Amino acid sequence: DPARVYAAAYARTHARDLELGRLLRLANSSSVEVRKLAADLLGDRDPRKDIGLDAWGQLLGTQHAHDLAGNALRKHFGARELTPEWFRDRLLDSRKQVFGFAADLLSKVHTHKVLGAEYFRALLDDPRISSYATEFALDALSRFPGEDFGREFLARMVLHPHARDTIL
Repeated sequence: DPARVYAAAYARTHARDLELGRLLRLANSSSVEVRKLAADLLGDRDPRKDIGLDAWGQLLGTQHAHDLAGNALRKHFGARELTPEWFRDRLLDSRKQVFGFAADLLSKVHTHKVLGAEYFRALLDDPRISSYATEFALDALSRFPGEDFGREFLARMVLHPHARDTIL
């Protein structure tokens, strides 16, 4: 720990131009001082041009930099960058914190009406879907009229391990 504190202090003064990949790794360090350094150095860069959506998305799935990434994504990116496809990948992510972020932000960026029932049906048909993502998609589908589902979809959902109880 003392070496990490020293290295963070040294880098803060003499190595502010660390490459992005290294900063992303440091942002998820177990050392509070190193994480603070990485957050400060990331904060000095343009979140859209110098860091980018992909890098923030990587940090979103980390233990220590999740909140940093979430705040940056909420503050600096909008519907044009945070597309329904971008959200789909996060809603289907196996890490619950990534799913939770996407589930919370989706309706603030894209309305259910704009996404349409097909968006949520496609989520349910994806083999990567988790039980919590299934619950989220079924809840969203409850806002649409029954004729938007179709018999085939309902029959598949009766056989779906996570959706069966809700559909029945």
